[in-house]
This record gives sequence, structure tokens and C-alpha cells, in this order.
Amino acid sequence: MTKLLTAAMATLLSLLTACAAPPPPPDGTRAMQRGRDAQDELSREADRHRRP
Repeated sequence: MTKLLTAAMATLLSLLTACAAPPPPPDGTRAMQRGRDAQDELSREADRHRRP
């Protein structure tokens, strides 16, 4: 009986932690963010050269 209770509690705990943790973002999201960051950096660099 104790083993069954322990197994049930462990299962419940693993389900709760799996639901509480947000899923990792897909790789495409990271790549798009890197692209945006690079574009922002290029824009800033162009602004620096444009200003007197």
C-alpha cells in the first residue's frame, strides 16, 4: 500500500512540474530574434555614420 501511495505521489509531482514549467521556445523563434537584433545593430551603425 505504501509503495502504491509513493508511486502515485511521484506521478502527481512529475505531472505538476511538467505543467508548471513553460515549454522551451522553438529554434525558429531564437533565430528570428537574432535576425532582429542584427538588423537593429545595423540600423544603429548606419545612424551613427549618418549623424555629423
